[in-house]
Amino acid sequence: MLEDAELPVMVFAPPGLLRPGPVVEVEGLRVPLPRTADLVVEKLLSDRPGEKGVRDLLVVAGLLVSATDADVAEVVSIARSLSAEARYAICSSLTALSLLPARAGMPREGRLTASTASSAR
Repeated sequence: MLEDAELPVMVFAPPGLLRPGPVVEVEGLRVPLPRTADLVVEKLLSDRPGEKGVRDLLVVAGLLVSATDADVAEVVSIARSLSAEARYAICSSLTALSLLPARAGMPREGRLTASTASSAR
């Protein structure tokens, strides 16, 4: 758990990647969320094994389906600013995501294409 008054979330990648984004209100409780692009990159770098890793990739799929063009551009920009090893991990995770077998309710197409992902290298 990242101890942060602005953005209390569990992270499994370098916590410096997450910056505060929108705040949603649920039944009177204000919940701070990270920026979409930051969360996508964090999930792609989390490198969790097994079903937990698959869930992280499915979260990425859902985020990419709902991401704006600006969000996707920000993912690419963040990836370009990272080390070669981290960029490789992001590309590896995107490849693994593309190879996941279909699941009920899983999006069929995302907004991040292979050409966009390869330009992040």
